[in-house]
Amino acid sequence: MATIRDVAKKANVSVATVSRVLNNDTTLSTSLETKQKIFAAAKELNYVKKKRVTSAPSCRIGILQWFSSKQEIEDNYYFLMRQGIEDYCSKNNISIVRTFKTDNDYQNVLSDVDGIICLGKFSKQEIKLLHSLNNKIVFLDMTVENIEITSVSPGFRQAVLFCFIFSPLRARFCPCGTRRTEARRT
Repeated sequence: MATIRDVAKKANVSVATVSRVLNNDTTLSTSLETKQKIFAAAKELNYVKKKRVTSAPSCRIGILQWFSSKQEIEDNYYFLMRQGIEDYCSKNNISIVRTFKTDNDYQNVLSDVDGIICLGKFSKQEIKLLHSLNNKIVFLDMTVENIEITSVSPGFRQAVLFCFIFSPLRARFCPCGTRRTEARRT
């Protein structure tokens, strides 16, 4: 099992820098290139952050991404969106199952989750299929015509704010509890 020291050595940075980047320390001033090197090294070494779980997760959320992990490293917008969701879930004792649209078995991976968060663009057929897997679903960064499905599509200004000042977004979707009737920031 890879350690934080292994990641630091592979990325040619300090252990402290790796720790701060992997823990999304907003006070850290480092280049995007350095962050990408750290995430690439962590992925290559199969580094897994130690999780501090105090009790059983309250529920299990599936995160479905529309492009590969390599593309995500190159696209800070979707990377930060996913990381913000994962940080929120971690702080609120929500278990995460992460998969990609390009994975052959993504439907099986998502078959036993309490809700699904879809990041990116999906076709009408894919939306219908995913909604049939789980009706507690939200699509981020796209508009869905079906009023039974929650979607959040921020404008450019909101997208930039989302990337740089992530505040968990609660949509009409709440797989671990009640459904919300309107999107709001908490």
